[in-house]
Amino acid sequence: HGLCVVDGHDKAFILSQLEARLRKIAPDEAIVLHEAMFHDNHGLATKELDSLWGDIQEVYYEANACSNLFKDENAWVEVVRSVLRLAGMRTLSKDLELNSVQSQSIEPQYLPTLPSSPTSLSKKADLALVISLPRHCDSTINQWRKLNPGVGLSHMSDAYTRETLLTCPLEVKRQGGDYNEAVCQLAVWSAAALEKLRILATMGRDTETLEGFPYPGWTVVGHEWQLHISWKEDSGKVVIKVIFQIEAMASGRLQVMGS
Repeated sequence: HGLCVVDGHDKAFILSQLEARLRKIAPDEAIVLHEAMFHDNHGLATKELDSLWGDIQEVYYEANACSNLFKDENAWVEVVRSVLRLAGMRTLSKDLELNSVQSQSIEPQYLPTLPSSPTSLSKKADLALVISLPRHCDSTINQWRKLNPGVGLSHMSDAYTRETLLTCPLEVKRQGGDYNEAVCQLAVWSAAALEKLRILATMGRDTETLEGFPYPGWTVVGHEWQLHISWKEDSGKVVIKVIFQIEAMASGRLQVMGS
């Protein structure tokens, strides 16, 4: 159920067997569900569908409770965790983890600055998708580690997180929270990640491949999820662009800080 079935420009990612149930449990929200979003290509037995629906209901009621009872950001972070588990995050890769990075600091040398101020900006994300490979396995990453002992793979100062590949940050705000603050935090975090990747690239032979390298990240403000892509321009400036907004389908381009 984590697959996307593509037919022309239509992308179906919801099981058609769940359509009636979704429209019944949340009729107002289901108005935005177009028929092209549903597909029959799943191969799940009735028992498996019922189990999946039970998981969906749990997430729905959890998110509704957060919204209706005005719960704080930490409660919404748990909703995000539940959504990603339901989406089958672990089926993408056994080495993919969802880690809390709320209390972790960015290494200061990777932090961006504003053009008008030499002072580094320091913002934190809430969650991050990371790839963590055991040191005993035979992989390109571990071969690189052997050639570069003591060099961390990420821009974070935490002993564990600095040894992982951070593939996607998520910045979470409660329902009614400030989106501008969320995207600013995401932008700073992503700019630091891109600077770290640039430095790692200079240690190898792939520097040119990082020009315009897309770095994904999500802001989640209550029920509204927005996908952003950040990249570093030739001038050193980092740009972040809204690619997809689940509720309102908006896009825009916001130039942010340069390292």
